[in-house]
Amino acid sequence: MASVCKRAVELYQREVTPGIDYAITEVIHCKSLKEKEASDALNECADRYLARLIAISEAKVLVILGDLASEGFTKRVSLTYISNRHGKFEFNDRTMMVVFLPHPDSWKKRTFIDLIKPTEWDEIRAYLLRNEQTA
Repeated sequence: MASVCKRAVELYQREVTPGIDYAITEVIHCKSLKEKEASDALNECADRYLARLIAISEAKVLVILGDLASEGFTKRVSLTYISNRHGKFEFNDRTMMVVFLPHPDSWKKRTFIDLIKPTEWDEIRAYLLRNEQTA
């Protein structure tokens, strides 16, 4: 999970503390052999756990890693704004931001800087900092 920590550092632009600045969870909780059954488990796991995980989270920005997780998330959350790889959504009377990145094991470029346009990156950072100061 070192790559997840690197993304958190990139997002906050400072050193981060796991469990305080960021947390990791799965959209698909069922174990599978080399992810062969992962797509089959996607709907079941997302229906069971995703809303509850978001509800207990105090996150202002969610980073969804991988195509399957992105699919599971977007099918269950109505994005009020979407541009390139990020958007905003309403959940339990609060607005949150979401960013979609490739899975950490992907051969694709996986960093915010590589994938997010500078103006959009500024928007994400401003949203995070504005909400971090009010937390």
